[in-house]
Order: sequence, then C-alpha cells, then structure tokens
Amino acid sequence: MLALAATLPVSLWAYPSALNLAPTADIQAANTFRLALENDGHKRPFHKAASSSFANGNVSYLYTEFGLTGRLEFGIDIYDMNDDNDSKEAYYNAKYLVNVESAKMPAVAVGVYNAAKVCKPEYFAMGLKSFKKLRVHSGIQTLGGNTGAIFGFDYALPRNVSFLADYQSGLFRYGTVGLYWQATPAIGVNLYYAKNNTDAEADYVGIYAGYQWGWK
Repeated sequence: MLALAATLPVSLWAYPSALNLAPTADIQAANTFRLALENDGHKRPFHKAASSSFANGNVSYLYTEFGLTGRLEFGIDIYDMNDDNDSKEAYYNAKYLVNVESAKMPAVAVGVYNAAKVCKPEYFAMGLKSFKKLRVHSGIQTLGGNTGAIFGFDYALPRNVSFLADYQSGLFRYGTVGLYWQATPAIGVNLYYAKNNTDAEADYVGIYAGYQWGWK
C-alpha cells in the first residue's frame, strides 16, 4: 500500500512507509500518527483456499506509524488479527531519512522492520527520485545475510489516485501492482495484487485503509 509521507500508504507485517509492499525513502510527516487495517486474501479477497498459506481464512493486520521529527518514523504492528490462536505478537519498525531529495540528489533512507521475538529483523536502504508525476524507488534489503534488490515506482493519476508497482528480489519475495486513492487529506485506501517469486499458492490480494492525524 502506498505510505507516502502525507500523500500516499504500508503493507505486510511491521512495515514502514511503503509502496504496495516494498519500503521506500518516504517518511511519515513530523507530529503525525497513522492507524491502518489491512486484509489479505488468497488470490481473491475473502476467499479460502485449503491448499494455501491462508488456509485458515483471510489474514488481517493492524498498523501504526508515528512521525517523530520529519526524518524519523517508528511503528508497532500486529500480525494476523483474526487468528484466535495467535499470540498477537508485536512487530516493530523504524526508518531514518539520511538525505532529503533535491534537484540533483535523491532522497535516501535506512531502516528496519519485522523486529520481533519470533523472527529476525530485516534491514533496508532505499533511494527515491521524483520526475513530475513519476517517482522511482530503488534499494536493497537484507535478512540473515541474504541481500536482495528492491525496485518500484508510483505514478500520479487524476482524482487523487496513484498507480503503484514494486518488486523485491529473492526467494518467497513479491512483485506487486496496485492502486492507491487519497480519499480525503486524512484517509487513504490501497488495493493491490501480490505475486510470490517462488510459490504461486502464496499469491494474494491486499486491501488497506488508513487514517492519519497530527498534533502540535
């Protein structure tokens, strides 16, 4: 989902500001808070597939993200909200903007996500460059010594809609395409399709809705 600092959303587990799925160099605006819910279904929304990783039904996520300084964001997320047998483990993420985008230089950010007791954290470094309505994202991420590339873009369409696409290299990573709608200055909605690089049974459709507000 597109989580762009005041304009676009975030997806899957403890995720920082992102495209549909891949992290970006976008930062949650200072003194703002975002609360979001996402529901992922196997290939079709709200569809059970007994042979899939979603055999117990849809997977739901609760996301939070705090914009702390304009260069730093921090989030706490809950995975699989509709699983009664889950311990509802908290997953943490953080991101720091190393360089602000300028006419000559891209934005650059580094961060971590999926930091929890039950799994190893993932680290990433992302760059972002804007070309009028098109914004291009690229970078790397690493998990347990395995490093992969990230590519993506978002393109602004009429009526506050953006087209999003991203790709993460490596086994069991995803490529995605989706649409993001900024319904109001505070409410954003994202619908996307994710195709797994390794296992077709892990393909899914994600639906995301977020609400953002700020304080002084």
